[in-house]
Amino acid sequence: MIQTAGGYQDRWRSSEHVSCRIAESRLYGDALVRQAAYEAEHEACRSVAEQSAACLNSVSGEAAAVYELRGYDSPLHKVLTASRMDQKTLTVMLNAIEESLPVFHQYYLKKAEMLGHSGPLPFYDVFAPVAGESSAQITYPEARDVIVSGFSAFSAELGEFAGKVFRQRWIDAEPRTGKGNFGLCVDIFPIGESRIITSFTGNYIDISILAHEIGHAYHSSCLTGETMVNTDYPVPIAETASIFCESLIHQELRKVAPESETLSILERSLSDAGYYIVDFYARYLFESRLYERRLSGVLSVQELNDLMHESMVAAYGDSINPDTIHPYQWISKAGYYMAGNEFLNFPYSFGLLFSKGLYAQYKKQGEAFVDRYRSFLAATGKSTITDAARLMDIDVNSPEFWLDALTLIADDIQKFVESV
Repeated sequence: MIQTAGGYQDRWRSSEHVSCRIAESRLYGDALVRQAAYEAEHEACRSVAEQSAACLNSVSGEAAAVYELRGYDSPLHKVLTASRMDQKTLTVMLNAIEESLPVFHQYYLKKAEMLGHSGPLPFYDVFAPVAGESSAQITYPEARDVIVSGFSAFSAELGEFAGKVFRQRWIDAEPRTGKGNFGLCVDIFPIGESRIITSFTGNYIDISILAHEIGHAYHSSCLTGETMVNTDYPVPIAETASIFCESLIHQELRKVAPESETLSILERSLSDAGYYIVDFYARYLFESRLYERRLSGVLSVQELNDLMHESMVAAYGDSINPDTIHPYQWISKAGYYMAGNEFLNFPYSFGLLFSKGLYAQYKKQGEAFVDRYRSFLAATGKSTITDAARLMDIDVNSPEFWLDALTLIADDIQKFVESV
């Protein structure tokens, strides 16, 4: 029987977001198709809005009532407790994100210009590819060599682990009819191994997905020998090793990928960052306001629409044409309807920024960082986020830590803005 860490489903969701958006940009490279699909989604959501509003009111109302009976101040308080994270850490991180939003707006405005729009970016083009369909291809063995080389440049142990994953064939990478286009890592703790599923199509961006999933497997390997209860690390930490490994490989790709792929790789990285920071910030605002308003009664479809539109505009600012933001997006966000999984938004923003912050520390500390990194990952199954971070001399309640992480993204946005 396969046993997995309790958080593996959350790790799957995050990987799925990334790889499915990549698939969308391949399938919908045509702007008219993107717009038509977006408008069709709007109409589909509108047709089930009343039923969906009833469901959302029921789920959120029950959550608020149940968590109050269990002694929590709010659903957010429950999520923070389960995440081993305190309110101060969340507040400091969200303040840093809010301060950084204008930088992301520059990225979206530049993207609008590159896609031929005379004004702000239409929302249906937020994840659109800017470089068209790639003609450059890489073989699976070549992708393996890039990953092993990039990981080995960080540490011999991480490089050897990646080599073992490929040698022992832990990865199902063959694209097949009926196979989902997502990334998934399942940990089999009784035998100290993991299994990974992706669909490798030969595009350079596929290497990032492989690196991401191997990062999850490496994190789990650091918990070998722990009891099962101590292998369940909190969701905000779940993306740490995976996104850190992606950061290592992005640096490697910039050295080995054809020049024609440079812009595409950079933009895809920024698109993912914007998704986890800007879009998830909007989702957090919506869900926070939803629970505040829900205490006073049931929300109508129009009230939910207004709440969603206000939250999206607050996050994207003037970089997105507000008339293209369809207000029914609260219907298509599955997390809002998953009882017991409230606020599936800020933990992923945390994961991205925390891993970026770790990478910033690595760039500063070099070998001293590498020596402690494995011990840090091993501690994540039984420590609070604050205590685990202290092992790396990181204060997650310090605004500077989060701003350093956001600076890494801001530097890439600057490169993107100056690219054309």
